[in-house]
Amino acid sequence: MSRKEISEFLKFAEQTPYAMLFKVALYTGMRLGELLGLTWRAIDFSQGTLHVFQQIRTRHIKGSDRLPDRPKTESGVRFLPLGKDLLSDLKEFYSCQQIQIHKAGSSWKNLDYVFPSSVGTPLQPGLLQKSAKQIFHAMKLPNSFTFHNLRHTAASIMLSDGMALTEVSRYLGHSSPAITAQIYAHLIPGGLEKARNIQDALSREFLNQA
Repeated sequence: MSRKEISEFLKFAEQTPYAMLFKVALYTGMRLGELLGLTWRAIDFSQGTLHVFQQIRTRHIKGSDRLPDRPKTESGVRFLPLGKDLLSDLKEFYSCQQIQIHKAGSSWKNLDYVFPSSVGTPLQPGLLQKSAKQIFHAMKLPNSFTFHNLRHTAASIMLSDGMALTEVSRYLGHSSPAITAQIYAHLIPGGLEKARNIQDALSREFLNQA
């Protein structure tokens, strides 16, 4: 999505129960499973970081509990620096959640999730996927848009703002920068056209040496 579309998406998101989750997804590029498994103890407000160390798989096996698991690869375990505004929003969100916990009383399952269900248990991924699709539809974006496009959008913003490919790769938790380059090559400033400049520079260098 473009920056204008991001703003529009977040306005629509405010009309859903998942506005904060959508915002974190757009700002960090975290995977849906990572967001579902995010706990408050993973957020260090004093240091301004978020520790991704677990996920809840989005493909649920019927009859089994939705339990947290390690990310797919070791590179998925990472610390993400967060901006001051996002940290402030998360603090406010935490305060509001405490009110919800108080109202829920004994029905609340104290599992420390940042984005739980109404009783503290892991949120169903289908609810997020459906809500995101409804917003994309309201924005008249292509039907191919899914929740995962929030991650793609975050990556595109990082790259277009000049963040190095290797750093974007680490932030997203890819196993190697090659994977990031393969997915987002068309978004890297200059893209394949950089080859023209490199070839011309080499030619000039060789001519000077002749």
